[in-house]
Order: sequence, then structure tokens, then C-alpha cells
Amino acid sequence: MKAIIVKTLIFLLLVFAGTLAFAQKDAHHNYKSEKDTTITLSLGGLTGDDEEEKEKVDSLIDAFSSEESLLKFSKPWRVKKGDDEAWIKPGYIDDDWIELTSDSAQKAFLDKGSVYWFRNGFEIDTSLMNKPLALYVRQFGSAVDVYLDGKFLKSFGKTGNNRENEIAEFSINPRPFAFTFTNKKDHVFAIRYSNFHRTESKQAKFNIGKNFKIIVKELNGEIAEVADPSQYFPLIFFSAIFLTLGVFHMVIFIYNRQIKSNFSYSIYCFGIFAITYYIYYMLNSSDYEVVTMMLKVLLYVVPLIVVPLVSMIHRVFYGKRLKIFWVIIALFVISLILYSYGMYSNAGMIVIATVMLSTIEIIRVIVKAIRRKKDGAWIFAFIILLAPLAGIISSYLPDQFVIGGMKIPNNTSAIVGSCFILGLPFSMTLYLARDFSRLNKRLKEQLKENTDLSEKTIRQEKEKKQILENQKTELEIKVAERTREVIQQKNVIEIKNKEITDSLNYAKRIQSAILPDVTLIHKTLQQSFILYLPKDIVSGDFYAFAHKENKVLIAAADCTGHGVAGAFMSMIGSSLLNQIINEKNITEPAPILDQLNAGIIHALKQKENESSDGMDISICTFDFNKNELLFAGANRPLWMIRNNELRFYKPNKFPIGGLQVESDEKFSQHVIALQKNDTIYIFSDGYADQFGGEKGKKLMTRRFRETLLSIQKQTMEEQEIYLKEYFQSWKGNNEQVDDVLVIGIRV
Repeated sequence: MKAIIVKTLIFLLLVFAGTLAFAQKDAHHNYKSEKDTTITLSLGGLTGDDEEEKEKVDSLIDAFSSEESLLKFSKPWRVKKGDDEAWIKPGYIDDDWIELTSDSAQKAFLDKGSVYWFRNGFEIDTSLMNKPLALYVRQFGSAVDVYLDGKFLKSFGKTGNNRENEIAEFSINPRPFAFTFTNKKDHVFAIRYSNFHRTESKQAKFNIGKNFKIIVKELNGEIAEVADPSQYFPLIFFSAIFLTLGVFHMVIFIYNRQIKSNFSYSIYCFGIFAITYYIYYMLNSSDYEVVTMMLKVLLYVVPLIVVPLVSMIHRVFYGKRLKIFWVIIALFVISLILYSYGMYSNAGMIVIATVMLSTIEIIRVIVKAIRRKKDGAWIFAFIILLAPLAGIISSYLPDQFVIGGMKIPNNTSAIVGSCFILGLPFSMTLYLARDFSRLNKRLKEQLKENTDLSEKTIRQEKEKKQILENQKTELEIKVAERTREVIQQKNVIEIKNKEITDSLNYAKRIQSAILPDVTLIHKTLQQSFILYLPKDIVSGDFYAFAHKENKVLIAAADCTGHGVAGAFMSMIGSSLLNQIINEKNITEPAPILDQLNAGIIHALKQKENESSDGMDISICTFDFNKNELLFAGANRPLWMIRNNELRFYKPNKFPIGGLQVESDEKFSQHVIALQKNDTIYIFSDGYADQFGGEKGKKLMTRRFRETLLSIQKQTMEEQEIYLKEYFQSWKGNNEQVDDVLVIGIRV
């Protein structure tokens, strides 16, 4: 089983190396021979032109076939291109064949996609005579026929003269073939070899492993190894865990879609399951075409493991996906597009960038959550701490455990690697279990409250029934008493309502006093109107006005909410605007909005309490000396009608305060050259959002725009009257849904 664990971990490294292969150019072929039982042909699919890099990759591949062989060769292998049955015979003289140790060996293999023969004469130790032995041939996309002393021994795959006739094998974990050496010392191996499938893979810049390798071992021990069911225990264990978690969390998501992190976590678990299943398939399969196809797909499954983790972490700690997530998704989509067009190098680099960026973002979010002491942050820190803790504990435990007759080794490196993989599932399970426990506790408390209320109601009903049955007079007395109590409570409520209404009316007077005098605005901007219709007594919409030197500033703002809450925000916003314009002498709209944004965040302490309150606002500065208008907006536009044509000036798509806490974006500014009779409109969203009409639908921006275009021949005073009457007519008997503010100015 230990060998399977090691092979599994090495295979994961090979998957990563395979990904890197896409980012490299065509590598040249490098061939080497070894004076043991192996025939190894080094392939360029995983290596570049750098010799040191080739050496590292070859050593990684050799780890798959590092088993000790009983048979050692003292002579170098000889090789020849072509196909001749005479080459099978033990007495055939192969002196003119190329030795793999010579400098010309590389040139001999420049022509790929052919049939080759390998021969080697050798002497065996007397202890190997007539002894049951196991022959292994490990291949990565080729086919061989093995002959011993002129007799056919075994075919691994099916050799052929072209790709159609060849059946290539892919065998990381091949099955042993039983054979024996006859009672003599001298023997000859002759091997017929074809690699047409292998050549096609190299031309597509997709390659793994070496061509083939021969190993000889004792048969009895190898049969016991193959029959040992515990050798695949780690793969089965990992697959079962992640498949179960994937199905479980997908079912939870289907029945409760509010917790979207369950979906992302389920995709992650299915991705891990796919990888472990593929490794299991690799260790038990010999179908080269299926394996290579699966590996190509697997290289693009890897991002689907880390990308859902980014989505899940964002959902857990922010309640939404951040912009960086969509950048990662865009990179992944680009890599798929490049791959579909055969641009493997570029696609591979982008896949690597996607994985690295996702990993960095996951670590960043967890570390930031810990620093900000967010709920559940330390549970996810368990991902980082689990592996080193498990490594320390494992170092103090025995080297092997026996459970039910199954031997499980205590491999510290394998345990640490497993914990890196299992850390996240355990963290997510703990996090969801804690949330489930909290939800269960809340449900129990609500159930208890409902039970108490139900018992109280039943008790009251019994009391009423008893009263009706025993004495009608007593019931009438109680009814009279209850009636008096209701009347008293009604009187109290009416008094309190009057007090509240009086307070609101007083607040309205205060708010009206804060708002600029409309008469003063009309003196400065003679052709103008302000349509101001609060939903409640006090309003969340407000307007501002200032006349500084030769510049006139006017603004229309829509605060979060309406009524009392909106009124408080409007007073704060109005006060800040007066301070910015009159005390700081800032008259350009964009800097005013930047200052206002900072002031709202500071006044509401939004960096500490994460308040989402804020406002949308349009602000204009008229410079009549230059006949010029400056405009900036936070989610609210400016409309200008010139020659019966409406021009739309876009605002910045973010508000003042609220969601701007985590952003440092600055507001942009429009410079508009004015012409005579240009008509400017700035407004809140209350007018267009009003429900009414014959079908009870919203008035909508399109109808509001058409209405403004239709009244351009009227004076601004007449426009105000028309817009107010049209709004009341559209609203009808429906409740006003929001505060309404429309400001119109004609140059």
C-alpha cells in the first residue's frame, strides 16, 4: 500500500508537470540507456531545452519504476529500425546494430513512428534458474512483443506497422507475467517495439512518462502484492469521502438555495473525486487513448477545484462574490478558448495563472478574515494548521497499524499531504455544523415560544368557555372591562400618534428650514422649478443650492430610505454639502462628491460598523461667464434637452457612502458647453418608480423622458404644474412609493 501512496503523490506532481508542458516549446528528443533491465527512451514532452530541467523531470518519472529488479545486464542494449523475423533467433549476429550507449544513438531515433527491434544477450545467476519469476513491462503509449531465447513470451499491447494496426498500452501499475529461465546461463531478449500512438501525442505537444521499461521480480511476492486489497485503500478512502460530501452538499443546496456556498463546495468535492478516480483508473488501466484523453481533460479540471473555493470563501466572509472571482473565471474561460484553438502553450500558462491567483486569493481572504475577527475565520484557519499538527502527532506514533488484519502504514509525509487535502472539507464541515447547530437552537427557541403562546391561547379559550358556561353576567362584566381597557388603550394610542405627528411636523419645519429658499433659487435661476413631493411628513430626498462668486451650484439627492430615517440622512448630507461648498470653497462637482463620500463614511463610522446607508446624488455647477456647465453624479444622471433632443450624461455607477467603504474610486466630471434654451433636469428615482395607470404598473424612465420632451414649449413654471398633476393622475388611489424630487433649469 505504501507504494500506491507514493505513486499517487508522484502522479499528482506529474499532472502539474503536464500542465507546465503546455507552456513550453517543442523540445528535442533525448535518449539514454541503462545497464540494467530497463530500456528507457527520454521524451521531450515534459522537458525543455535546459539540460538541468530535463534531468529533474526524468528523475521524477523514474520514481514510478524505481523497483529493484532481480536481473542485471552487463552488456548495452542494441537497437535497429525495421522489421525482420530473423532478428528473433538467439544466434542472430547483431554486431551492426546501434548500441544505446554510443553518440549516434540519438540520431537513430530521430525518425519516430516506426517499428524497432531491441536485443540483449545476458547471463543469469544460477539462483534464477527454473525459478518462478514475474515479468513487468511498463509502457506509456507504445506496444511491445517480448521474445526469450527465440520463443514468444508475451505481447504487451499489439505492435503494428501503422497507427490503425497498433494497440498502445498505458501501464503505470502493470500486472506481472509469470515465466522461468531454462537450466542454462546464457539467454537473449529480443523485443519488437512500435510507437505510432506515442508519436501522435508528441506531435500534439502532449506527452508523459517514458516509452517502456522492463523489470523482473520474484513471482510469489508480486502475486501477494496484487492480491492485497489494502493497496488501494487511500484512493478508495479519499474518493468515498469527497463523493459523499459532494452529493450531501449538493442536496442541501437544492433544498436550501439561500446558502450558495454549498454549491461551490459541492463542485470542489466532485473535482477532488474526479482526480482520485482518475488516479485509480491510471493504476488499473492500460488503454492509452482513454488515459491520454482523460489526462488532457484533467489538466482543465484542476482550476475547477480552486475556483469554486474562491466563490465559497467569498460567500462565507463577504456574502457575495468579489470582482477578483470574475477575473479568475475570465482567465479560465480564455484558457479553454485557447486550448480549443490549439494554442496549448498560452492556454497552459493561463491555467497556471488561474490556479496560482485562486490560491493566493483564498489565503488572502482567510488571513484578512482572521485579522478582522470575522465569524468563523479561525475555523478556516484550520486548513493551514491541520497539516503541521498532523505531521507532529504522526512522528510520535508507531510506524504501522493493524486494523481487522489490514496493515496501514504510518507514513508522515502521506499524512501531511492528506491533511492538506482534507483540511478544507473538515473546516467547511465544522463551519456548516456550527451554523446548523445555531439554526437548530434558534428553531428550538422559536418552537418553545410558539408552544408557550399556543398553551396561553388554549388556556384563555378555556377560561372564556368556562365564563360562558358559568355566568353570563360575569362575562358581560369582563367584556365591559375589556372594552374600557381597549378604549383607554385607543385613547393612549391616539395621544401618542398625535405626539408623534406633532414631532414629525416640527421635524418637517426644521428640514424645510435647512433646505434652500426656493424664492432665492428663482431669483438666481429665473427659468427653473423644484418639484418636491415627500412620501411621508419628512423626506429622504433633499436639494441644495449655493451661489459662489460667479458660479451657481445646485444638487438633487436621494438618501437611503424615506421618512424619519431618510430625513436624518438628508440633514447630514445637507450639512456636509454646505460645509464643503461654503467653508472649504470647493465648487467643482467631482471634488464635492469625493469630499461628501468621505464625510458620510466618517460621520456614520461605516468602516467600523459596516453600515450600508448612503445616498445617490446629481450636482451641477453653472459658470455663466464661460457659458459652461460642470456635472458629476453618484448613480443619478443629468438629462439635457437641446432642440427637442434629449442628451444623457452618465453618472458614476456607485453611491455616496455605503458600498463605497471598500473602494477608493474617484468621481468623474462632465464639462458641458451650454447653448441658449438648453433645459437641464436632475432628479431622484421616485417619479419614475411610482405605480399607477390603468394596469397599476410603474411609470418607468421611458415614459418620464417622453413626458419631459412633450412639454418643452411650456415655461418652467408651467412644466412644474404639469409634472405634478400628471404624477397625481398616474398615482390615482395607489400609495406613493417613494419621495419625489425633480429639478428643471432652462438656460
